[in-house]
Amino acid sequence: MMVEARVTLPPIRGRILIVHEIMYIRHQIRQILLGAGVRDIVEPEPGGNAYVTLCKNPEGFALVIDDFDINPSGQYLLKMLRSDPGTDPALRKIPFIMLLSNADPQTVSDVMNAGASGILLKPFNGITLLKTVKRVLEKTT
Repeated sequence: MMVEARVTLPPIRGRILIVHEIMYIRHQIRQILLGAGVRDIVEPEPGGNAYVTLCKNPEGFALVIDDFDINPSGQYLLKMLRSDPGTDPALRKIPFIMLLSNADPQTVSDVMNAGASGILLKPFNGITLLKTVKRVLEKTT
């Protein structure tokens, strides 16, 4: 017998930005979020500039989900958002979930010290993603 687990997300006011160079992973995240009722999701083109996408509408984003290993790295975007003096104040505090391929303690420490709101280890499933999103969004409201 299969047990259905449901995670109810808090109200999301704004878009969710998904940044990953592998289309399948972006699609997987999108489908999980759509299944949870999220409708406003943005994915910059691979190689596109996520920072520019955010800066075009700084008050319009509720969450960033980015991958540590992409080029440029999610770590770079996180540092830009948290510490670049030119970053719009609305973007400085945007919740940020970093996708990691490994749980190396130094990497996890570096990501959290850079200002990540949460970490999600790959591979992940829908429940893990939604629980992470919920935990991060509840911390910021």
